[in-house]
Amino acid sequence: MGHESDRMPDEDDGIFKLVPEEPSPAPAKIPRMIPRPVSQASFSDDDVGARKSPGAEDTPAASSPSHSILERDFPVSPSPAIPVEPIPSPASNTIAYHQPHIRTPEEDNPFPDKVIDFQMPVVLIVASVVIDTIAALIAGRGPAGLRPALIGLGIQVVVVSGLMLIGLLIAARFRGIDLGRLPVAILKLAAISIAPGAAVTLVSPFLNLIPFAGLVLGLGIRFVLYFALLGAMFKLDESDTWYCICVIFLVNLALYFTLLGFHLL
Repeated sequence: MGHESDRMPDEDDGIFKLVPEEPSPAPAKIPRMIPRPVSQASFSDDDVGARKSPGAEDTPAASSPSHSILERDFPVSPSPAIPVEPIPSPASNTIAYHQPHIRTPEEDNPFPDKVIDFQMPVVLIVASVVIDTIAALIAGRGPAGLRPALIGLGIQVVVVSGLMLIGLLIAARFRGIDLGRLPVAILKLAAISIAPGAAVTLVSPFLNLIPFAGLVLGLGIRFVLYFALLGAMFKLDESDTWYCICVIFLVNLALYFTLLGFHLL
């Protein structure tokens, strides 16, 4: 009498039933990826296919620069350039090299305008001296009156020219007038100081025919020539010429009252 578990199973038991096996599914077809050459402009260095994970072994696909596993069908626009502002350099304390000033022929020439700066003053001075000399000879009836006339003419040139120069320097300081070189300016002032008086002396025989109007007309001629020569010699406009004449008049007036105060007149 044995145990039920010791009984041999019958052939009809379910354990030994032959169950037909189900057909196994077909293996999935994995598409084979064929690498193809890709230009460098189609992807950047940040692409996954162009990077190699650390520790991975080099493979032919990873080592080839012209093949990539990841493929793009659209172009990549280049990133815009970012302007870089230049860094200002610190100020240098070094002294810049200055080349020596080379004087031009115009600067070396003491008379840039020979007609106004040299020829006209010289002609006026010579003509004035000749006219005053002849007038002194006629008035003195001989060489006896020549010496005092020439002394008076020399004093007039020195004193009047000096006062005019002082007035012009003051006017040029406040009006910004360019008088040019000092020797040339003195030559012009010498001509201006005696030329108007010589012109009046030249026409005095006709002015003496008019008792009182001749004197006024002579003063008018003297002033007009003085005004015209001063403006022409120093290339002044009308306003600058009037300004210089007013300053010169004030200088003469100050000298007159100074001499009068010291009882020298």
